[in-house]
Amino acid sequence: MRFPGGSNIDFSIDDKEIRRLFYYLFLYSRGGALRSRIVLMLRERPMNKNELSNVLNVNYRTVEHHLSVLIKNNVVEGDFRRYNSLFYIIEGMKEYIEASFRALQSIGGI
Repeated sequence: MRFPGGSNIDFSIDDKEIRRLFYYLFLYSRGGALRSRIVLMLRERPMNKNELSNVLNVNYRTVEHHLSVLIKNNVVEGDFRRYNSLFYIIEGMKEYIEASFRALQSIGGI
């Protein structure tokens, strides 16, 4: 599938609903590249908001916003109320993240 950037991105996901969700979260909405970078970082290990902010070199509030979008769409889990809470990819989403690893890398620029 082609998207406005001109790159050929293909999420290797059989589940139509999950594929549609990934296109929305990572391609067709603002901030998709940063969300893919966040997911790729969380793929390596669980991190808190401050760690993500430092590793990705973006504002803490920006990371907080994108994590809330990922939580709302059941891709990531974590507790916003606690300062040092770790965020991680939901177990059921890990296989989809792995299947789409190359696509997420190309979007996030990692």
